[in-house]
Amino acid sequence: MIVDLYLINEKYMKKVSFIFLSVWLTIGLQAQEAVLRSVRVYLNSAELVHRVQADLKQGSQTLIFKGLSPYLMRESLMLKSSVPVDIIDMRFRKDFMLSKRYDAQMRDLKDRLKHLNEKIMVLEAKQSGLEGEKKILTANMQSKNPSVAWVTQYSDYYKKRLMAIQRGLFDLSEQLKPLYEQKKKLENQLKTLEGKAQNHVLDLVLTLSSQQASKAVFEISYLTRNASWNPVYSIRSNATGQPLKWEMKAEIRQHTGIDWMNVKIEISTLSPRFYMRVPEPSPWYLHFYEPTVYRAKEMAIKRGNEAAMETAPVADVSYADVQTEETDLDVEYTLKSTYSVFSGDEGTQVHLKSFESPAEYSYISVPYLSASAYLTATVKDLDRYRLIPGNARVYFANRFTGKTRINPVKGQQLHLTLGIDREIEVKRQIVKNYHDYNLTGGKVTVSRVYEITLINHKRKAVEIKVKDRIPLSQDEKISVKNIQTNEGTVDAKGIVTWKVRLAPGEKKTIRFSFDVKYPKGHTPPGF
Repeated sequence: MIVDLYLINEKYMKKVSFIFLSVWLTIGLQAQEAVLRSVRVYLNSAELVHRVQADLKQGSQTLIFKGLSPYLMRESLMLKSSVPVDIIDMRFRKDFMLSKRYDAQMRDLKDRLKHLNEKIMVLEAKQSGLEGEKKILTANMQSKNPSVAWVTQYSDYYKKRLMAIQRGLFDLSEQLKPLYEQKKKLENQLKTLEGKAQNHVLDLVLTLSSQQASKAVFEISYLTRNASWNPVYSIRSNATGQPLKWEMKAEIRQHTGIDWMNVKIEISTLSPRFYMRVPEPSPWYLHFYEPTVYRAKEMAIKRGNEAAMETAPVADVSYADVQTEETDLDVEYTLKSTYSVFSGDEGTQVHLKSFESPAEYSYISVPYLSASAYLTATVKDLDRYRLIPGNARVYFANRFTGKTRINPVKGQQLHLTLGIDREIEVKRQIVKNYHDYNLTGGKVTVSRVYEITLINHKRKAVEIKVKDRIPLSQDEKISVKNIQTNEGTVDAKGIVTWKVRLAPGEKKTIRFSFDVKYPKGHTPPGF
């Protein structure tokens, strides 16, 4: 049986609180812990499902279901009962007894901190003693009018003792380092527990009627915005020519006020809409934008002047439609094992899936920006893997090469940068930069020649795509002529592309050149 629970406003809740108190005294109460059994985590929220077992008697009775999240969306609350019941009334109350659940853990942490501080105090006292002795030794060495014999004798003692003190201080420092780290860790754990102990949870107080005595199982579900997840990818390639190995994880964060202990978790790529309404279509008007005419009509409408409205030309308002696209990437992952996710933690990662994808490898270099050869991988047919945007760690040949961002777009390829290949050497330089000044015409002509050198230090042949640029004029006073690209192709943006094949150990040189002519005294940037 499914019962939709409704809300009681605050004013009514105050009125009925005395009635509930009298009911509790006469018919008795059952306070049951609402055990969290499963969670479905969405990108922007989570659905929590609790389960409670209760012994029902015939007639009216009040049950208290304890331990619900204080951040639940009350309008989303649903109750399922294994037996038919009639809901008479319900309300929520705050439970501030949560601190008792953490008392034992906090006492244990405080005891451990106490013993740890005692150890630290003993070692710090030894440090202070050695530091004090060091000061005394130094002061004695600086005493006035010492005899030669005293200086000789004390100097030898001073050196030996000072070395012993320094060694002792170093040993004490090494002993204290792990103790300080352990202390900080325990203090952070205690701070977290104390924060949790100050919070409250919600109890659901339910008054119902049962036609007969029976054992019942209640399931309580609700949404909360205080939880989310985001994908985290690891992408590995062992070598060029091999498929990419993917691992997709979900990083779960939750601040629901209750810990999710050993629960079943489902991960969904959906983002529930909390306020939904069927969109209303609006007229689609076509017009030329005439702001002055439009304001005249608008003012006429405000004045209510019918005559003015008749004489004012009509200029209808148009609205730009907002286009949405279904990505068809909505997926649910049901995790096989149970997990624990603690409220307030930085994040818990769980494995979702692993797969391989074919990849096309290529080298790309843009020497004017970076004198390096980048190894890239292109993944086609990306839609079949049903990925969603997220951060990724990239590994090549068992080495971490960097981080990137996965932004899958339906129908498009994915281009990944795997890292810089140090065995391909790239060098770019200007080999000619000649300025010709035309004194009569007031013009300057700059002739530039660039040289890009590529060396393959690998034991196998490689193909590399090299990109550079030719300047484009956006001013009629500036002209770019005599462009030579050495078989490179130039696009409309002036980007030059060469495809170069290098045998093992081979060296190749690319040259390109151009002339830029401009008026004297008006030098373009870079010239």
